[in-house]
Amino acid sequence: MPDGSINPVVKDALKCARTNLTEKRNTRARESVTDDEIRELEAKYLGQDMPEDGINWIYTGYCYMSASSIDKKTCYEHPNREFLIKRYLEEINA
Repeated sequence: MPDGSINPVVKDALKCARTNLTEKRNTRARESVTDDEIRELEAKYLGQDMPEDGINWIYTGYCYMSASSIDKKTCYEHPNREFLIKRYLEEINA
């Protein structure tokens, strides 16, 4: 408009758009997961959700070991730790 005022139709559209904006959600990143949360996840899924990498992991009560007699591997943290963290973040950020 030549006098510098805003067209009432445009003004109403802007009000409508402003009221219908969705709030931006704060999502947690991988770096924000603390060591305590990781320990809780490993305790919660103790001996569960093993990776499908052909090693056939088992939990012995002390550590994770491969059940294969050919390729012995030992791990003192959950072998699928990153999967547990990823799933945890997906649940939180959903």
